[in-house]
Amino acid sequence: MKKCNQCGFEQEDGKFCGKCGSPLEDKATTQPSESEKAETVDAINQSNSQQASDEENQGSQSPSSSEQDEVAATTVQRETTSASQHTQTENDTVERMKETSKEFWSYFTYYLKQPSHIFAKRGNEFTNGIINIVVMLILFSLSTYFLFRNFMSAAMYGFDPGVPFFPIFGNTLFFTAIFILLVIGILFGVNKLFGSEYSFKEIISVYGGHLSLTIIIAAAAFILLLVKANLIGMVLIVVVFGLAITTTPLYLISSLLTRKSKSLDPFYGYLIYTVAVAIGFFILFTILADSAIGGLLDDLENMFNPF
Repeated sequence: MKKCNQCGFEQEDGKFCGKCGSPLEDKATTQPSESEKAETVDAINQSNSQQASDEENQGSQSPSSSEQDEVAATTVQRETTSASQHTQTENDTVERMKETSKEFWSYFTYYLKQPSHIFAKRGNEFTNGIINIVVMLILFSLSTYFLFRNFMSAAMYGFDPGVPFFPIFGNTLFFTAIFILLVIGILFGVNKLFGSEYSFKEIISVYGGHLSLTIIIAAAAFILLLVKANLIGMVLIVVVFGLAITTTPLYLISSLLTRKSKSLDPFYGYLIYTVAVAIGFFILFTILADSAIGGLLDDLENMFNPF
């Protein structure tokens, strides 16, 4: 029996439908064989297993991809955190510098007007006292260098003499610092024996608190020497050295011994201080001056006779 696929008409035999004329096929030929069915089932099963395997591979690969994304996100977060911490550290440093500058300026102007008040607040002004001493030393050493350079330039009729900076600046800074340390040490020793109980740090605070005027004069000398006002600049340098090494320490030892004297009259303590400073300066000049002056002369000789 044959059945038309177009109109559904069934007939015993023939190649064409007796009703619509469409070509006819046997049912036997249209139905797949058992072997074909088995092959089809095997192909379907193989396709399903391949699809499952692909899904498992995708599932096994997806965690590694997510882990990579997580690692990348963590790295970016760490870099961002490090950059923000670095920026915050810089901002904190700038803020501390601003705060320190404001505090020092308040300290400087206050003790410029009322330097004697440092005796009552000496315990809290050690750091600012050190800063005052360092600033004075730097300005004094720079002024000395420019004074020396200007005189050498004038001696060579305006030609640049090529005066070495570091030997003059460094020696001036070093020897002046030694003199100041000697003065502070003698102040501490004499006051310890005959005056009130001040620690070494407090003596430094008191000494530094009285240098505001000296710093202003040193800054004026530096500016004048930059514009080659040599005579006035030289006078101011001498004034700065006198204030830092003699006048201010003499005033301090008088004040310290007068405030509270132990067993000796302040007048004799003052004399002891003066003699001790004179002996100390003589020893320093004897030990250090020869080597410093000799080194400076060697530098000048090399400058004028390079060959």
